[in-house]
Amino acid sequence: MPFEKGHKLSSGRPKGSENKISAEIKSKLQEVINEAVSKIDITKMNQDQILKLVQIGLGYTIPKLRFTEMETSSNGITEFVNKIYELDPKELQTRIDNQ
Repeated sequence: MPFEKGHKLSSGRPKGSENKISAEIKSKLQEVINEAVSKIDITKMNQDQILKLVQIGLGYTIPKLRFTEMETSSNGITEFVNKIYELDPKELQTRIDNQ
């Protein structure tokens, strides 16, 4: 049926609703991912493989940081860096671990 002049187009799919095909694909993909993850045996991985797995996983579990600009004087930054360099490496590590 061709488009008729004066015909009002429907509003289409409501905002935020999922496409049926997309929902089906996401569901199947989730099944495949769950099966693949359940088969991962970390005891058979070397340290590099484990770190790579963690690196990839963190990208999906921790929100990505956004770039924000800070207005500070270069003197303030210099003082901060100098304070870090003055700390004993063990003390610095302790402070980082306690964050």
